[in-house]
Amino acid sequence: MRTPTPPRGRREENKQAVRARLVDASLVLFARQGYDMVSVDDIAAAAGVSRRTFFNYFAGKEEVVFAWMDAARDRLVHGIREANPRLSPRAILREGVLALVDALPATDLVSVGTLVHDTPLLRARQLLNMEAWETELAGALTARLPRLSRIDARYLAMGALGALRVAVLRCMESRWTLHPRRTVDDGLKRLWPELAHG
Repeated sequence: MRTPTPPRGRREENKQAVRARLVDASLVLFARQGYDMVSVDDIAAAAGVSRRTFFNYFAGKEEVVFAWMDAARDRLVHGIREANPRLSPRAILREGVLALVDALPATDLVSVGTLVHDTPLLRARQLLNMEAWETELAGALTARLPRLSRIDARYLAMGALGALRVAVLRCMESRWTLHPRRTVDDGLKRLWPELAHG
């Protein structure tokens, strides 16, 4: 007897749940064993799915790491699009970046930050991805503040993402003794001192 096809909403929820399990399993394994020592088969087994199912979601293990980062980017962009338009562009970016840091589980931030920093392949890919992050963040900012020029929005997005990146590096260099949110906020205020008085 054929299993009934679940409604589209339920099917999509199931797909998202499998995807999330694959991402979570990979982050745990990468943190425990190192990126190079983990295979696709290891990730699939830890997530309770087949190798074939893994490849239905991701082209390879590198893609799993960046799925986590893409979700973080999407959350940030959504926050910027929903921001209070009465705020300055810099204040909107600060609120959005800090809200993102608050929303990310600390263990994920530590494991992904360290993993990308310690894996040359992932670090190179991250640098390439920053251009896409800047473009999307600038687009969200101009969508929220239509009078802001596209070039100004791009510079502002680049600054906010640079502050975030340097803050994560500072946290890693401190062996995560620095508090991520405070370190990010400190970076943004160093970049844009007027935020310290807002």
